[in-house]
Amino acid sequence: MRTLHAIGLAAAAIGLAGAAAAAEGGGLPQLNTATFPTQIFWSLVFFALIYLLMSRIALPRIGAVLQDRSQQLDGDLDAAARLKADTQEAEAKYEAALTDSREQARSLIRDASEAAAADAAAKDGAFTETLVKRANEAAQRIDAARDSALAEIRPAAAELARETVKKLAGFDVDAAGARAAVDAVFEQRG
Repeated sequence: MRTLHAIGLAAAAIGLAGAAAAAEGGGLPQLNTATFPTQIFWSLVFFALIYLLMSRIALPRIGAVLQDRSQQLDGDLDAAARLKADTQEAEAKYEAALTDSREQARSLIRDASEAAAADAAAKDGAFTETLVKRANEAAQRIDAARDSALAEIRPAAAELARETVKKLAGFDVDAAGARAAVDAVFEQRG
């Protein structure tokens, strides 16, 4: 505060000296050679005062502000680097979780496909077994029907053979002989 007051008094004194010089010779007081030594003196005094004010008060404050800003920028850059690292870590975890999820989904699909294939194979096997069983039963029924038909045809064939021999050859064949001849023919055919 004292320095500011001193500066104000010095400026007033310079102003008065300049006004007196202007009243004496007129023109610009800065160009008056008679006042050069006082102008140089006061210029040096003000330069020293401004230098002291700048070096002791203003520049340290500016330096402190610049240092604070530099520290804040460094802190912000460090925080940004940490956040970037955290983001990359989170992204890596996300990618790993996504890969694991995809593998689990593939595994589930593969297991479901294998289970479905096994189930289809079991059902196919059961269906094939049922078809074979039904085919065997049908073959047995066909064989039984053929045997039954042959059993019914043999007496009729024996009677027909007996009648045919009687009409063609003119002699009578007994029923047992006709049956034996028909049985022999059926056994040859199979």
